[in-house]
Amino acid sequence: MKKKLRYIISFLIAFIGLTTKAQTFCFTPPESPNMDLYASTLGRSSVANSYCLKIYVHVIRRSNGTGGQSITEVNQALDYLDNDFNPHGVNFVWDGTIDYINNGSYYSTPSTGIYSVNNHSDGIDIYLFDDTANAGGRANGVGGSSEFWVSGSYWKSPFGSLVKSHVISHEMGHVLFLWHTHHGTFNEGGDPSQCSELVNGSNAATCGDYVADTPADPHIQFNVNHPACSWTGSGTDANGQNYNPDEAMIMAYSHPDCMSYFSNGQGQRIRNAIATLPHLINATVNCDNGCPTSLNITQNVSSGDTDIQKAQQIITATNIIQSNATAVYSAGNEIRLKTGFRAVNNSNFTAKIEACISNNFASSTIVDTPISSNKSNLSSTVVKLDFSTYPNPTKDFITIQHDTGSDCTIYIYDLYGLVKMTRSMQSKTTLNINNLSEGLYYIKMVLNNGKILTKKMIIKR
Repeated sequence: MKKKLRYIISFLIAFIGLTTKAQTFCFTPPESPNMDLYASTLGRSSVANSYCLKIYVHVIRRSNGTGGQSITEVNQALDYLDNDFNPHGVNFVWDGTIDYINNGSYYSTPSTGIYSVNNHSDGIDIYLFDDTANAGGRANGVGGSSEFWVSGSYWKSPFGSLVKSHVISHEMGHVLFLWHTHHGTFNEGGDPSQCSELVNGSNAATCGDYVADTPADPHIQFNVNHPACSWTGSGTDANGQNYNPDEAMIMAYSHPDCMSYFSNGQGQRIRNAIATLPHLINATVNCDNGCPTSLNITQNVSSGDTDIQKAQQIITATNIIQSNATAVYSAGNEIRLKTGFRAVNNSNFTAKIEACISNNFASSTIVDTPISSNKSNLSSTVVKLDFSTYPNPTKDFITIQHDTGSDCTIYIYDLYGLVKMTRSMQSKTTLNINNLSEGLYYIKMVLNNGKILTKKMIIKR
């Protein structure tokens, strides 16, 4: 009987362990080899206000080449990185190339073994798995190395893709030397220096996640209502003060749809890390407006996908834009559509001469163009589906400008989804935001043609 009871207890412990492990999206080991290097080097480093980091994108598919993230989905994932990190002066430079890894043994079960596949020493390697694969994400340590993977879907409603969510920014945050917001307050192991952060913030710079402006987090543990985004737990610190963690922090164990931003202190820590840690120094490139000098496009665009490519000077394309696919290629000097290029019937292809900066436009042109007799929708009208905001971060006023060819309505939302301001506009407007408190907001532009564009706005006084 005792032997049977021992088996039952062992089984329950194993089952609980598996259940606990399954209900997390971050398997990054809570350790860093660079704690001492960061502390000793920071004082001698010149930290810039902005950086550009080179990234490489890998998509894991089945051995027969099926499954995996599409071009459109890869761009959606990278949009999260841009939206989350750009406000803190961190930009990502990608040449538009996807490295497809066709390997059935990796496809459904991500592991650290993927780090050795086509890895680079001069950039950050991002490995994206299918939404049906095991859920999770893992960086190769905290500020320790330059690779991470994201996989699967969240296990709570609305069961969204982790790849196309703020979880990709969460794992990139670890690469850029950010800890979980519950680090230290909840002992994760791995870091001998960790200690509990107090709610009053008196030890916030040296305990917890080592960032002073993130509130003490006892470990939200995904106990967050959706869509209300409120923590359902409770607890007090060593002084008896109630914890009030921020469910919108990207480095918290919150619902992915509730995660929204990095704090200013986290942004500064990221920039400090880029200036001091070797793997990030190696990944730093000249921004050059975020575009490669030239770009050769050989990868076909599948039906239903959207492919947007930019280069400082020249784009050369020899690929095929399939039916019902959309491609927009823009370069500062020339776009060369060479033999092999084809935009088939019912595709939507636009080529335009446009510098890699936000607000300077030139008339579109197509040069050196052996288009096949199979006609497609080749647009000579430049429709810039984007808008600019400046200054951002801002204090009292913000200017919003676009050149989409459509009138629009501007909505400004706070983090809780409440509309704080509405304004109809044409191509440019300046808003007085003195009545809004300091913090993070969302600007939503609704065009008269039905398209919706969003950006973040940070008010800092």
